[in-house]
Amino acid sequence: MIQLMKGLRNNMANLADNIELDCRGLNDPMPIIKVKQAMDNLKSGEILKLMATDPGSSKDMESWTRQTGNTIVAFKESQSEYVFYIQKT
Repeated sequence: MIQLMKGLRNNMANLADNIELDCRGLNDPMPIIKVKQAMDNLKSGEILKLMATDPGSSKDMESWTRQTGNTIVAFKESQSEYVFYIQKT
């Protein structure tokens, strides 16, 4: 799934996020815990922008969105930072 999202990099500038969550420097499981808390405050259709540095965040976010039914609408990896745009369903 994440591999497919890499093709959306050019569209990331057009995405508007409703909440920005900085989880840089946090390791598993903290980013997922914070994402869940943030998503609980969003309405259906709204988007969370997540910034993380944990190398496992790609697998974690892919698995978490699959389990919760939320959607990664865009993903960008640069150097050691991962940026996700996750839409609440």
